[in-house]
Amino acid sequence: MKNNFRHSFLFCLPAFILSVLTISLAAVEKTSYTNKEMDLKINLRRICADSLTWQRVYFVEAVASGMESDKALGRFSKCEADLAAIFKPFLGDTTSTQLNDLLNQYTQMMTDYINAAKSGGDKSYITGKIHDNADSIADILSKSNMSWIRNDLTIMLRRYYDMIDSEIDTQVNKLGSLDTTVIDASMDEAMTIADYYSSGLMQQYPGNFW
Repeated sequence: MKNNFRHSFLFCLPAFILSVLTISLAAVEKTSYTNKEMDLKINLRRICADSLTWQRVYFVEAVASGMESDKALGRFSKCEADLAAIFKPFLGDTTSTQLNDLLNQYTQMMTDYINAAKSGGDKSYITGKIHDNADSIADILSKSNMSWIRNDLTIMLRRYYDMIDSEIDTQVNKLGSLDTTVIDASMDEAMTIADYYSSGLMQQYPGNFW
């Protein structure tokens, strides 16, 4: 009798653990936000949306050899600096400076990619460097905040950068072309990244948002 009970208990245990985990995960999912949390969420979404917008303006101008490409690049660079600045109170001077440096490196890599695409050169080496850059960003952020998972960040950032490269290729092949599906997808990815950032900060520093 005791053995039957033991076997029944062990058989049910995995289902019980799964149900507990499901309840726990559901319990920590946010259903409301404080004013400070909403401010952070909105600001990060705005910065990431602005970054994508000015990246797009820049590469369209650069592909067309437009006179305003430097102005667009400067505005895009400001978005990258704004992103590093919003992290600074949480990550500290050293990490935010490292992040800013990596974002600046990406800006140069994007320019290199545009030039290679226009000249018909080999872009694979630059794509590899862009992916390495994404990995480095994921590395320093995940080390600074346990709520940011390195693999998650790597996948999101690589996918986002690949979307930008795809749009650059489209512009090189046919200047002024418009692929609404790709544009919508890249904006969705930018917002996913922004929300991942804000969610991680809220989880790691809950006392900062009351």
